Amino acid sequence: QVVHGCQAGCQRQREAMEVEARVIQEPSSMAGNRTSDNHTPAVPTLLELCCRTVDSLTIINLDNALDVLHFGRSHSIPALIQRGEAFIVNSFSGLTTKHSSDTLAAVIGEPSYSRLRREA
Repeated sequence: QVVHGCQAGCQRQREAMEVEARVIQEPSSMAGNRTSDNHTPAVPTLLELCCRTVDSLTIINLDNALDVLHFGRSHSIPALIQRGEAFIVNSFSGLTTKHSSDTLAAVIGEPSYSRLRREA
């Protein structure tokens, strides 16, 4: 439910990425935020904060694991991708009872699906 309920957060994430792109293109606008050693401060971006929040609030189970992985990949959330992949590897036999082989192969990729199938 968390995955499907964060459409507003995704919109904010896209907006944050657009702002970041403009800042990268116009680095002089950030000159006032630089430290004495000419580096930008270590403050997380809005995108990073959103990704951390989505990752920390997402509960992965057999029903939503494929959706979580797809969401993480679609929105480039590395921590969520890593958690989703780890859950799929560790719970593969349970996932095969919940999802069709075609769906599993499509989401995790045919090579990974074949490898997990052999190891199961």
